[in-house]
Amino acid sequence: TTLFRSVELSSDFARVYAASRPNTSSSFDLSVNVLSIGNWPTYPPSNVRLPDAMARSLERFRDFYVSKHSGRTLKWQHSLDTCAIKATFPKGGKKELAVSLFQGLVLLLFNDVPDGGKLSFEDIVADTRLGARIY
Repeated sequence: TTLFRSVELSSDFARVYAASRPNTSSSFDLSVNVLSIGNWPTYPPSNVRLPDAMARSLERFRDFYVSKHSGRTLKWQHSLDTCAIKATFPKGGKKELAVSLFQGLVLLLFNDVPDGGKLSFEDIVADTRLGARIY
């Protein structure tokens, strides 16, 4: 069906993109599925604020995609994004957390909070632009 073909083409394109990128050290790995909008359900857009390194990676991918497919555009569906976050807890040791992008964005904010510090709900909303729509 067209859904399976869409997934297969996305996997092929992801391999081409990965092979085109220099092997650089990064704090995260990017994996993208490019699916034809006509074959999949629509989702409301989310205007979240991504960390700078993540936003730059998405821009690099977009530039690469557009260079290979002129006339096409990409729309990020961040509500479908997932993250695997490696974390170290004072009493729990090292863990890998499988979370949504929205959960990951909130967790990443705590990297900049000093020991014993706090983040208010207002700070989290301001830093991520998540807003009340996801609660």
